[in-house]
Amino acid sequence: MKVMFAGIKDISLIDVCGEPSLTVWFCGCNLKCPYCHNWRIAEAHASTCYPAELSEIYTAIESASSIVDYIHVTGGEPTQQAVQLQRVLEFAKSVGVRTSVNTNCSNPSIIESLLRRGLIDHLATDVKAPPDFMIGLPRSEALRYWRGFTNTLRLIREYDVILELRIPVLKYGAMSPELVASSKRYLVKALSIVETVSKVHLVLNPILGPPIIDSVRNPEWCSKYAVPGIRDIELAETLVKSLYSRADIRLAQHASLLPLGT
Repeated sequence: MKVMFAGIKDISLIDVCGEPSLTVWFCGCNLKCPYCHNWRIAEAHASTCYPAELSEIYTAIESASSIVDYIHVTGGEPTQQAVQLQRVLEFAKSVGVRTSVNTNCSNPSIIESLLRRGLIDHLATDVKAPPDFMIGLPRSEALRYWRGFTNTLRLIREYDVILELRIPVLKYGAMSPELVASSKRYLVKALSIVETVSKVHLVLNPILGPPIIDSVRNPEWCSKYAVPGIRDIELAETLVKSLYSRADIRLAQHASLLPLGT
């Protein structure tokens, strides 16, 4: 069986809670986030993606199984290739490696199937709030995405899974008061759903763009809203702590790249 695939990162210490992982990149995504720097992978662009045999991935997993704690499948959106995703996770489990999936959580039925089979140990996702601003799709599709996202969060409450919930941070001064208020309402909703998840890591994720990252889907959007300053990050941290005091909150690893701006 083949999978549309963009490659493997042999060893990473930043993708899964600071533990060594091997990262597998699936191509294709159902969202059009303007700040996406993996947009070529998301769009399965011929310059980046190619059809690979699953055996190629199995070989890499088996070779790394003695030195990594997790196999981390990301994209793109890996649930777009659900059968291949399941096979990769099953193989990882068969050689004694824990599994991680980075997903936008828009396909709850697929995630539920994997959870029910015990194939996910760690799930990472972003709170794309408000969705009609963050995912680059019409409002009706954005609201459909949000329903899938929140339904997936509800499913996770029923399973012994580590949830890494990433909270995007933007230049709040560039956003209208109405947009900031809407973002907060959606964030409150997401955090209230995961209140009873036993293993939650909250990660503040400053959204990057030019000049730090050259290739993004929408450079104009990023030039206005991306690369927040330290005060934006502090405001986000204060807000999240006021809404959800039970979990540790950390800053995404790439935040060290950010200038100490306004």
